[in-house]
Amino acid sequence: MRTPILTCLRLLTLSSIICAFGCYRQKDQLIELEGVSSLEVRHAPSTGFSELAWSPDGHSVAALAFAGQNNGSVALIDLQTGMARTLYESGGPYNLLPEWSPNGQSLIFAAPTESIPHQGGVVVADADTGQIIHNLGFGGYATWTADPENVIVLGFDSSCREEIPIYEYNLTTGTRRILGSTISCFAESAHRLDASADGKLIVSDNTGTRTQILSIVDGTEQGELSPPVRRETVWSPSGTMLAFLDGGMNSEVEDDGIILARADGTCLSEPLKLGVELLSLDWSPDEKQLVFSTRDANRLYFLDLTTGVGKDFKDSYRQRCVD
Repeated sequence: MRTPILTCLRLLTLSSIICAFGCYRQKDQLIELEGVSSLEVRHAPSTGFSELAWSPDGHSVAALAFAGQNNGSVALIDLQTGMARTLYESGGPYNLLPEWSPNGQSLIFAAPTESIPHQGGVVVADADTGQIIHNLGFGGYATWTADPENVIVLGFDSSCREEIPIYEYNLTTGTRRILGSTISCFAESAHRLDASADGKLIVSDNTGTRTQILSIVDGTEQGELSPPVRRETVWSPSGTMLAFLDGGMNSEVEDDGIILARADGTCLSEPLKLGVELLSLDWSPDEKQLVFSTRDANRLYFLDLTTGVGKDFKDSYRQRCVD
């Protein structure tokens, strides 16, 4: 799958040497906040990380990294040691977007394949060996449902002019079921796709102007997020909350925020502004932390929702949307 122009610009940002003075300023600014910590990642060459996915066992984070400007890879980052292990190298500027299986044994992502080398397709890889164990032969992006045998796959169309189907795909039988449709512009649809543990799907609608919450069982709409979410929408492990990033990609103004939302999208927290450009985020399996990345090279950050600014943020959301 060749990435669209907006995504390619994002990849160039990540693969560059990420600011000298600016990165130190961001790092110092963040770790001075109570409730925010960081992990130095051992990865060569030095790079930024995006498309973060915290493993179900809590021991590692999968991420999109770059071994060079035109070589996207799936890296597994050990959260105890900071050591990054390359699971898969694409050999090109592919936006791989890894997601864990519910049992933590596999990762699903979009990658070039022998059958579709230029456009690519969705594959499943063993999390220990990196061996491709399923090659779906189609699709632009995918995420797992709570059932390890069923995944959600978006079709792919490079024109940004056509609607694309949202499939539920069974890895054992190879059968597909259409749940609905979404916008074909990859950057718009991929970063709003995630499935909850209790059978809900969040995904852009077919116009790109709404972020809809669908039932995986029958495709009926159960809510929406308004205004439209720009990127990185992720369900909490319990399926009771959503977290997403608010702010423009590569904005000159570092005003990105983290927002929490109720499961039906009807209530949103005020954004937590950290004064930096945020690239990606995901929940910890115990729902007590958010991992996030910035333009800082070889570094992940963690927002503890039980103390400091993280606790204040979570408490404010609960007072506004739950209590």
